[in-house]
Amino acid sequence: MATSHFDEDAVLVTQGTNPRVEGLSIGVASVGGDEAGLSIAQPGQLAEPFSVTAGEMLEVGDYTVEILEVLPNDEGGAVRLKVTPPEASA
Repeated sequence: MATSHFDEDAVLVTQGTNPRVEGLSIGVASVGGDEAGLSIAQPGQLAEPFSVTAGEMLEVGDYTVEILEVLPNDEGGAVRLKVTPPEASA
C-alpha cells in the first residue's frame, strides 16, 4: 500500500545508488513488495544492514531515519525517507 508523502525534506533513494543524506551514506540493496533492504553508514563507520517497511523509524547512532514509502518497480525500486541529523533532533 503506497501512500504519497510530500515532505520537502524527504529524499527518494533508488536501488543501486548510494547518496549521502544529512551525513549518512544510504544505499537501497533490495526492494520487494512492501519491504526494502537498506545499507546505512554513519560518517567514518562501516555500513549496517536494515530491513524496513513504510512507517518505520530507525535510530542510526544519533540520527533518526523515517521510512515514508517503499516503492517497488521493474527496475528494482526506491525508498522515500527523511533523515534527521543529531543537531536537529536535540
